[in-house]
Amino acid sequence: MEGIKTDEILCLDLGGTKCGWGFLLRDDLSRGNDFSPENLDDFTRSVSVILGKRKMIRGIALATAGVIRDNKIVVVSPNIPWLSGVNLAEWAKDEFGMSCIVSNDMEAAVAGEMMFGNLVEIRNALMFTISTGLGGAMVVDGKRIISEPGHMKSPVLINKLSRICECGKIDCVEAQLSGGSVRNLLRLIFTGREDLFEGGDPCTLLDKKAEAGIPWATNLYNEIGIGIGEVWGSLLNILTDTDRIIYMGTFGIKGMPFMFPAIKKTMHNRVMFERHKELLKSPLNDDHGLIFKTALEGKNALYGAAAVYEEVLGEHYTV
Repeated sequence: MEGIKTDEILCLDLGGTKCGWGFLLRDDLSRGNDFSPENLDDFTRSVSVILGKRKMIRGIALATAGVIRDNKIVVVSPNIPWLSGVNLAEWAKDEFGMSCIVSNDMEAAVAGEMMFGNLVEIRNALMFTISTGLGGAMVVDGKRIISEPGHMKSPVLINKLSRICECGKIDCVEAQLSGGSVRNLLRLIFTGREDLFEGGDPCTLLDKKAEAGIPWATNLYNEIGIGIGEVWGSLLNILTDTDRIIYMGTFGIKGMPFMFPAIKKTMHNRVMFERHKELLKSPLNDDHGLIFKTALEGKNALYGAAAVYEEVLGEHYTV
């Protein structure tokens, strides 16, 4: 990979609860501290402060959750409602006088993982983020494919409760199995006991109780694991050449030790091809296995956003 030859690019990874950022020159990523914008004006102010740290910035590469049109417009972003309908190319031109190329966050994450992570030289793969929302993308014959697995119908109803997704549909995978959904459930269960949540995050309590083997916590993770296992196993029956599944996202990474037994068992029962059954015999992150944690947590979408930026502008390198 040649990398970015002249001037830095500001890379942004805007999610449902925070925005990661960094300046990228060649393959050297200089990361800054995450920030949490509450609206577009807040986001604009933060980006303006960041841009003030450098003199020679060529443009903005922005990855974000949602449906993207023409690498410019966020058509809809269920977990960032204030971003829906915004033309970020015009926003960057008007506010900062520079170009902005927008990509779906999972498209960018896949691109980054293909550059430097666990998808280097992998031709067929699935990648999922299990965080505030739940999203994914695919690699098919070496090509990135944008997808929305978070808005498939969920195969399970956590606590037997039906839920309305932020997209407006009923019982999407994201509405049932994401970290955001679990946090909402725990806030409901522990109403009036928010003091139990370290840092205000209900999942800290869930992880603590699961580590201690408390049944309500282990059962909840087991339910989620069954749901994820059904989704992944079903996709493998369609995308039969898949060699790896990569997972990322704070909820997914912290919860995977508790979910993995149910995921593995459910997938083994669901998949139809012996090759996948053999791969499932290996533990997580095993070179001979199927399921891997991202090698670039917090960075893959930043690298990948820059790759998409270069592709769209036809410069220097592609992935």
